[in-house]
Amino acid sequence: KEHMKTMGVTLKRTIPASPALVYKAWLDPKSPCNPCSISISNVYKPKLGGLFYFRTRKEGMETAHYGQFLALSHGKKIQQTWMSRYTRGIESKVTVTFQKQDKDTLVTVHHANLPDDSFGKSHERGWNWLLGNLEKQFTKEGK
Repeated sequence: KEHMKTMGVTLKRTIPASPALVYKAWLDPKSPCNPCSISISNVYKPKLGGLFYFRTRKEGMETAHYGQFLALSHGKKIQQTWMSRYTRGIESKVTVTFQKQDKDTLVTVHHANLPDDSFGKSHERGWNWLLGNLEKQFTKEGK
């Protein structure tokens, strides 16, 4: 089997809330910043070693996403494996960190081991959209 070239995507966003609140929102499957929030069905139990699975539907096509929680450090870090048809069968890894900056939180999403092609690059758009939802969630609550 030929080895596929891989890449990573890193995005950062400053959120006007504490790391504990941002962490909690990120893990809430009903929160608009959680990938499961757009699912048509999901199994999402954030615990160490816990598995997750969710399906999305876009333009009539369903896509399954699944993986396992590798690290959960309250208010600091979430790490999980991540697979979907957009990873082309490669087990990728998502690391989300929450760093206190005065009254705000710097959220960094790093998605590693993605295929270096249009499918892999599409993850940047997806994570950016979810970070935008996170920012809106706390900006609305703060007003």
